[in-house]
Amino acid sequence: MRYMTYVLLVLLTSLSTAQAPPTIEQFLRAKHVSNNTTALQTALTSSDSTVRGAAAVQLAVLKSYAALPPLRIALEREQDSQTKLNIARALTMLGDPGGESTRRSVCVDSSTPDDLRVQAAGELIPDLGVPCMLALSHVVADSANEPAIYAALRTLTQERPEGAVDLGSNPNLVRAFTTALKSNIMVVRGEAAKAITLYKAHATVPELKIAIKKENDPDAREAMRLALTAIMR
Repeated sequence: MRYMTYVLLVLLTSLSTAQAPPTIEQFLRAKHVSNNTTALQTALTSSDSTVRGAAAVQLAVLKSYAALPPLRIALEREQDSQTKLNIARALTMLGDPGGESTRRSVCVDSSTPDDLRVQAAGELIPDLGVPCMLALSHVVADSANEPAIYAALRTLTQERPEGAVDLGSNPNLVRAFTTALKSNIMVVRGEAAKAITLYKAHATVPELKIAIKKENDPDAREAMRLALTAIMR
């Protein structure tokens, strides 16, 4: 269901009206693609990237395991980042490990738009892996895309880093968290405080103390205060 939600949001936005958005099958029918394995496999080579991605997911919805070889070929030749993610979802839905490995490669690829990197990472929870976690830290510290920054922080705070290396002292994560504490967006500052608590980022204490003094929002200030208390124990 999580995969379907992502795909519907991404693929069908352009068709949204006051009514409910179309299903993937309806979207493809509007593009003159029949809901059968042969037609859907042919659609994997469409010149329309949204059709390619939707066809891939619909093949998975139909549990067309025979489509795995053409899906793998489609993934290998796909140049559109969003469509690549949609094909990866289809592979995962059909039990192919190539879906997960693709999402991991998208997460760490700095040439991919930040929102797609975060989208790929969100589907790896609760096992982001250190390379993807550090990639998200660069999104938080360096991106100009505030929604992507917030989503990257949210993804990091949904991870369970206890079994990983001591990431709280990693300079990339420390820089990400301290940068987020200075954001103009209140929810980003609050989420940074949660991340500091989760990762036990002791090196952020000086910046955290400054942020608490400057913070005007009571919820964000309380999150920062709780973070400071937790990491100073």
